[in-house]
Amino acid sequence: MTDIAHMLRLAMQSERDGYNHYANAALRTEDPKAKEVFQGLANDELLHHKALDEILKEYTQQGSLPNIPPLEGKASVDVDNFSPIFSPEFKQRIQDKHFEISALSIAMTLEQGAISFYTDLAGKTDNSTFRAFFTKLADWEKTHLEALSRQMGYLRESYWAESRFEPF
Repeated sequence: MTDIAHMLRLAMQSERDGYNHYANAALRTEDPKAKEVFQGLANDELLHHKALDEILKEYTQQGSLPNIPPLEGKASVDVDNFSPIFSPEFKQRIQDKHFEISALSIAMTLEQGAISFYTDLAGKTDNSTFRAFFTKLADWEKTHLEALSRQMGYLRESYWAESRFEPF
């Protein structure tokens, strides 16, 4: 089994990276719905970081596996919405939205990495409580990835066409 403290620190760094990306995206986008959703995603990452920090503190103080608190709330993105991140008007102005499309692409990579990371951690621990906790984090990140992927799918063809990525 991988050292629990090391696993928790790696997980905290992953959440901090996600927070920084989403907080920056929220600051830079001009789309009001995207600003709200990116900030919600940043808040999700802070919630995960806080839970991991509390677990690490308890683990290092006790020297044994702590009780794992349940993650409160649910992922902040609405995966049932056809365009879960950007407003309908966003697509009409897509040719100027290079930052937002890049932010989506990077976010998808971060979320896929987080899913793999937490799934791997769940598989490396013999403790059923930790396994359930890491599985819950992976599931939460899957919700983020699903919304990001749906949004990218909705925008991709229009963005490519407007950005002249097509050979015609």
